[in-house]
Amino acid sequence: MTQGKVSRPRNQSGLQKLFKISSTCFVSPSSLCSPSYPFCMPLACRTSLQRCTAKVSSSRSLRSSRHGLPCKKKDSRSSSSVHAALYAEFHGGLNHLHSHQGLRAAGLRRETAYATIKFTVPPSAADEFEEAWMMLESEVKDKEDEMAVFDLKKTSLDNLFYLSYAEYDSIDGFVQHLKSDHFMKFAEAADSLGIMWSLQLLKDCSKDLEKERRGHREEPESKEDMAYILISYFVPPGEQKGLVDQWCKTAKTTLSEEKGNRMYSLSSTANDNTRWYAYGVWDSMEDFRDHFYSSHVEELRNYLADKDIVYFIAPLDKIGKQPE
Repeated sequence: MTQGKVSRPRNQSGLQKLFKISSTCFVSPSSLCSPSYPFCMPLACRTSLQRCTAKVSSSRSLRSSRHGLPCKKKDSRSSSSVHAALYAEFHGGLNHLHSHQGLRAAGLRRETAYATIKFTVPPSAADEFEEAWMMLESEVKDKEDEMAVFDLKKTSLDNLFYLSYAEYDSIDGFVQHLKSDHFMKFAEAADSLGIMWSLQLLKDCSKDLEKERRGHREEPESKEDMAYILISYFVPPGEQKGLVDQWCKTAKTTLSEEKGNRMYSLSSTANDNTRWYAYGVWDSMEDFRDHFYSSHVEELRNYLADKDIVYFIAPLDKIGKQPE
């Protein structure tokens, strides 16, 4: 890379506040070692992880392709082969979707596209990775009209994982993003750095909360102590609708009554019927703590425990300059 190293915007005061409440809200960071949940921070909840894992495992088939692209070897692949590796499953599926006459007639090609990529970045490559991302972010902002959100976060309590999130006005727009020269340049750079990555398409499960969301995307006066929180839910088959109903009930109170909340949404993954994500932004970690121990969230946590729905939480650091 020609530019200098990127200085990571580590929120030290936010982390200090995080660890002040860790005895009641989080368990030891050493518990992050589980390969099944590589970027999540376990919460002290009453749910039985073993019982739920047994239910979920019986319905899942983990494939090696979910762990991302392999590291580049000496006989390095061209950008077209990197591109082919990504599209072997994902792009082929989108082409099948586009070719379906019923979906074309319904205009679903114009549906908003939501996607996340998990990056496993060797610590020695973190600066170069962030520099490559910043270059990609700049080009996406300048060249892609259908981009609505394009953001990167770093998991706060490790030196390994990054998560990107993107919203595009249409599936076509997102596919064109993946085909673009600037994305392929970024993908090739990530490959050369030995970075594994995996892409997931998401579905917004909280669209009905749009009325309550209004006003929550306003930028706060100060970003220094912002709390960016990702919660992962592992849901036994058959419990999905109940989770959405109970979560949305809780979210309505969060969005309408919590002054410190800026954003709160729920997504499901398109390729896995057991994994769901909630993402929220609060003005401070204290605001998130108040949210977590509120009566409306206690009701949600009791429901999750009763239904053997396991959840994990990961505090995040914002990388880049894109708005939420």
